[in-house]
Amino acid sequence: MNALEVRTINQWPADKYDDTQLAILIELYRGIAQEHCNNTFPDGSEPMGVKKFIADSIKHCETSGVASKSMGSVSISFDTNLPAAIYDHLAPFRKLRWR
Repeated sequence: MNALEVRTINQWPADKYDDTQLAILIELYRGIAQEHCNNTFPDGSEPMGVKKFIADSIKHCETSGVASKSMGSVSISFDTNLPAAIYDHLAPFRKLRWR
């Protein structure tokens, strides 16, 4: 997956993010997808559901993540968990792990 695909899926303009930034985020979320699915997805051969998970994860972290704000002494809490709906894209690619 590359930066152009993320921009296309999220319908962002070409100058939304630097390609280097997106490449780092793509690697991060590909790793999360691989751990969640107990599966490997080599660069460039990710199934469409995994690509959608990566793009949606990047978009989610850009647009949300603030859990609460308070004005007195300025306090902001962040939620770092992705919603379950984003993980639904990975369901067909999960493998069982036998121990």
